[in-house]
Formats: sequence, structure tokens, C-alpha cells
Amino acid sequence: MEHPQATNPNGDNARGTMNLTMLVIQAYATSVEVFLHRGFGERYLGSQAALVFLLVPFHSYLLRDYDPRQLFRFLGAYLIACVLQRIGIIRRRWKGVARHSFYSGFPILATGNTRFDESCFKIWIEPFLVMLGGAVFISQDRALGTFILAAGFALYIKGRMMNQLDRIKLLDMQDAMFDQMHRGSQVRAMNHDHGDNLRHHLRR
Repeated sequence: MEHPQATNPNGDNARGTMNLTMLVIQAYATSVEVFLHRGFGERYLGSQAALVFLLVPFHSYLLRDYDPRQLFRFLGAYLIACVLQRIGIIRRRWKGVARHSFYSGFPILATGNTRFDESCFKIWIEPFLVMLGGAVFISQDRALGTFILAAGFALYIKGRMMNQLDRIKLLDMQDAMFDQMHRGSQVRAMNHDHGDNLRHHLRR
């Protein structure tokens, strides 16, 4: 008789909280990425992009003592940017241009740049500029400024995490390569020993 596996509610809750936190971070980052990047992957603007339409009203509610009109104008601009990015995705698909479906786009600021690579823009330059813009906006419009500041911080967190995940994938690929090389050497040694035993048997 099979016994049901025990579940850990605390572990499930922790994973759920972590996943929700990551989704919120990605949504904040996406709210400015649509203005900063071009050439998104077909599946990138998904649930996190839709969540922005809930984040903005929630952010406005948290700062309900401040005028939210500029923040909702930003949301309108975000909607237009998403539509334009989606049109670009459809056009590339018609042209047969293939790329990773979850690609977060190429930084517009990096166009023609040869000094810094793409990851440098996404991890350092873009978050710094967005947070600087948010800090400037705060003195003029608290709701919009704090939202942009949070988006810049989310850009940095997301960039660092994606960079770390890429490193882990590369390390896994390297480990798999070494494992295959090791197994290959074991197979060659096994075949060599088998050949020696066979020759010894024939000589007898």
C-alpha cells in the first residue's frame, strides 16, 4: 500500500511568495523596458506586462494623498508602447526573424555602442538612469516619481538575477560536457580492457 507523500505547507507558501515577488519585480521592470528596449521575444510581454495595469492603480492607492494623474498618463503611454512592441513582434514573425521567445529586447541606448555590452546596459546603466529619473520626478510628482524609482530598482534586481541564472546554465552545460568527457574516457578504457582480454584469450 502506497503512503501519500507528506507536504510542507510552509515550503509551498514560501515558494508561492517568492514567485509572486518575482512576478511583481518583473512587472515593475517591464513597465519601463517597453520604452528602453526594442526587438522583444514573442512571449516576453506576458503576465508580467499585464500585471502593470494592476500595479499602477495599487501604487496610486498607496499614495492616495498625492495626485495620480501623471501616473495614469504614464500607464496610457505604457499601453501604447506595448501595442507598438506587439506590432513589431508580429512584423518580425511575418519576416521569419527568429529569436528567443522570452528575449527582453535590445537596449536602445546601446545602439551603435561598442564600449559596453548588452548586459552592462541592462544591469547597470539603464537601472541607474531610471532611478535617477525617478528621483528627479519625486520632487515634481510623488506618485509617478516613486513608481519610476521602484521600476529602476526592479530593473537592477531583475538584471542581476537573470545574469546569475545565465551563469548557472553555463556552469550546468560545462559540467555536462565534463561528465560526457569522463564517461567517454571510461568507455574507451573499458573497450581497451575488453580488447586486451580478448587477445589474451585467443592466444591461449
